[in-house]
Parts: sequence; C-alpha cells; structure tokens
Amino acid sequence: MSDELLNDNDDIYLTYGDKIVFKEVDNIVAEAVEQGDPEIIMRFGRSLRKDARVRGVALAKLIWSVKDNWKKFQDAGIEDDLFSVLEGEMGVPPSTASAYIRIWEAVFANSDIPDATKELLLAKPIGTLKLLPALTTEGDEVDWDEIVQAHSKEDVRQIVKRIRGEATSSKTALFIKLDVRTGQLACKRGDMPFVNFGIINLELAKENDTVKSAIDRIIRDSRVMEA
Repeated sequence: MSDELLNDNDDIYLTYGDKIVFKEVDNIVAEAVEQGDPEIIMRFGRSLRKDARVRGVALAKLIWSVKDNWKKFQDAGIEDDLFSVLEGEMGVPPSTASAYIRIWEAVFANSDIPDATKELLLAKPIGTLKLLPALTTEGDEVDWDEIVQAHSKEDVRQIVKRIRGEATSSKTALFIKLDVRTGQLACKRGDMPFVNFGIINLELAKENDTVKSAIDRIIRDSRVMEA
C-alpha cells in the first residue's frame, strides 16, 4: 500500500488537534506496554490513518514509540517482527515506517535540539521534516533557527545541501540501502543498479542493546537508506 502521508505537501500543517493527539499517543503507548498488548496501539494507529487531518508527524511519534518499546512487547510474548506488524495491522510499509522513525528519532527525540525549537519544527509539513534527519550528523554546523524560519520545503532543501556541502554529482554519488526485514545491505553509485554486499544481523539487535546502538549509529552516520 502506498502511503500518502509521506507525500511532499507543503499545504498541510500541524493543528491544535494534532497536538492533542500527541498527548494521546503517550497514554495509548503506556497502556499498551502495561498490558503487553501492541494491538492497543495498532487500533489507535488505524484510527489515525482514517483521519485525513492527522498526517505523518503524529504517526511518526506513534511508530517511533512502538519501536522504542518493542522489546517490552517481545518480553511479554510477542514474537512477530515490528515492521511486519506495522504493515499488517496499520497498513504502513516498512520503508515508510523507517522514514517515520528516522524523523522522530533524529529530530524530536534528539536531546541536542532545544524543546522550544522542536515545538516550532512540529509545525513544518511532513515533506519538509523528511529532509531533516540528514542534518543530525552535522553537529554545531546546523542552525536550527534558520530551519524553523525557512518558508518552504525547497528553502529547507537548499539549507540542507549547503550544510552538508553536497557538490557531489548525482552520477557519482554513493548510495547505501538496508532492507529492514532481512538486514541485506546494497550499494550503488549514481544511476547504476544496486549490488548486495553484506548482511546486518538485525535479529541480534533485538536481543542486545549494544548491537542495536551500533547498528543505529551505522545507519545514521553512513546515511543509509532504509527500505
């Protein structure tokens, strides 16, 4: 199923109602964790997707919260893979779920970004927020106030390119992709086809927090695309 919530639409902004939903997310996740039942979250997620007003930014928080607590659900007896559950129960494909998680984890769960700035960034369209995880490895070079004050997604895109120094031609740029279900790594340069070159043990990451942190760093610092 395609996911319209990640469309590049600069006309959809955060509303007061969406902020109320954010508070609901915390309550729903806490209840689900207490009962060891992720279906409580899945039902809530399905209701979010039926509401055309509530876009990816609310689902991003929900899905990131599910991922952040998935080991607790596994400890309670849930054996299914997180991404399989999200796709089967909420209709969110793995690539979209990964994008939501990256947005929330890199920006709104990032302790290096001031809370006041995060509040303002929440008002950005989801198409704009998709661009921001690429900046989280740039440290002090990022002026988040400049991002907040940018008027359009294209303005933000140009800021991102400037900060990252992207002068590399698309014909020579290196791309790395990770299959979030199998752990398969693939790479390509420019317009060439992807070539498989290795596998990350994602199953071990479910059992070992150190391995999980190492994989997260590889994905973040190497700018690995998740599919």
